[in-house]
Amino acid sequence: MVMLLPLQTTPTANDSEYAKVHIPLALMRYRDFLEAQQVFGDGMQAQLYAPPNSKIDASIAVMLIIAIVTIALGGYWSGTCERDRLNGVSGGGGESKADSGELFLYSPLKVVFFVALMCGMLVLMYFFYSVLVYVIIVIFCLASASALFSCFDAVLDLVGCGTGRYDHHSFH
Repeated sequence: MVMLLPLQTTPTANDSEYAKVHIPLALMRYRDFLEAQQVFGDGMQAQLYAPPNSKIDASIAVMLIIAIVTIALGGYWSGTCERDRLNGVSGGGGESKADSGELFLYSPLKVVFFVALMCGMLVLMYFFYSVLVYVIIVIFCLASASALFSCFDAVLDLVGCGTGRYDHHSFH
């Protein structure tokens, strides 16, 4: 049995000190402690129970499965797109450089500009973190929505439920 005592502050310790401490501890809000003391009186006692820790956390296993499936499907999709491009299945024959997937992004000026931009972003995040964190969350959400749309669009095209085409001259 453990006697519950009201705590005004949450105890803190160094990570290396936790292994040395073997005192059962229960935290309770002071308001809840006073309410429980009114119900059970001064002889209030509690027993602590800690369920056994499993070796594998289910949430980590689910995230690992999602990550593996995402990477495997992305690799397969990329490989089939590259195979189709090399076999000329995408049609037309005369592909431009923008369509071939070969982009020449690297030049010394672009690398210097990118490094300066990232340094500026880090400085801005240091001084304006409370505002920029929301900007980054919005950018992440927009990029995720765009990626999800392109995935669903490709799957719908593969299934045969692609976008409909119409001739604007037929409406006159």
